[in-house]
Amino acid sequence: MPRPGWAPSLLVALVTASCAPTVAAPLGASVAPEGRFELAAGASGRLPGRRIREAAASDARMANGVVGGGPAPVLAIRHGLSRRVDVSLLVVGAGAGAEVRFAPVLVEGPARMRLFTGVRGLVAVDASGDSDGLRTRVVLDAPLAVGIDASSLLLVWGGLRGGTILVDGPRGPRAWRGGALLGFGTGLRDVHALAELGATFESWHGGVGAAGLVLEPAFAIRLRF
Repeated sequence: MPRPGWAPSLLVALVTASCAPTVAAPLGASVAPEGRFELAAGASGRLPGRRIREAAASDARMANGVVGGGPAPVLAIRHGLSRRVDVSLLVVGAGAGAEVRFAPVLVEGPARMRLFTGVRGLVAVDASGDSDGLRTRVVLDAPLAVGIDASSLLLVWGGLRGGTILVDGPRGPRAWRGGALLGFGTGLRDVHALAELGATFESWHGGVGAAGLVLEPAFAIRLRF
C-alpha cells in the first residue's frame, strides 16, 4: 500500500521543530490536587522575530534548533504533593525535563485565585544528525503568575516569565529571556482544554549577537485521575 505523500514532510517538520527549545505544557490556573495525577498532552511552538531569524541565517550554531519553525509534541505528567505544590515530568519534542510549581491560594471561593511560582528545566538533544549543528540545549524557565479557577469551568492565568537557554554547554551560545504569558482554559471537573501564549525578549551572547522577541504558543488537553 503506498504511503501518503505528505507523511515524509510531516515527519521532517516534527523532527525539525522538536530540536528547538520551547516551553512545555500550559501553566494552568491550579496545581494538581494533593495525591492525584494530571496528564497533559498537546503541542507547543517557537516563533522568533526577524532579528533572531536573521542571526540564525548567518550563524550555523543558531540555525539548527534555535529558530524552530513548527509544532513540537508536548507531554506533562504532574503529581500533587500538597494543596500548594506539585511536581512534573515533561517531554517536549526531542527534549525532556522536570518542573516544580508552588501555588498558594490568595482568594478562596467559587473563583479561587492562586499565586504561581516555580522552575522548570528542559534538556533537548539535536536529532538532525548534522555534526556541525547544535547537539544540546538546556532551557531554564521560571514563572511568576496569578491564576483564577472559576469552579473548574473557566480558567485564566497570566504573569511574567524569565529564564535562560544554554546551547552546547556554558561555552556555546546562550540567551537571557524575560517576558509575559497569558492563558485560558475551559472544561468540566477533570477534563480541560488549555491554551497559552508567551511573549519573551531574548538577548543572545557567547559569540552570537542577537536580540529580539519570541512568541511561544502552547496547547494541551489535561486529564486528572
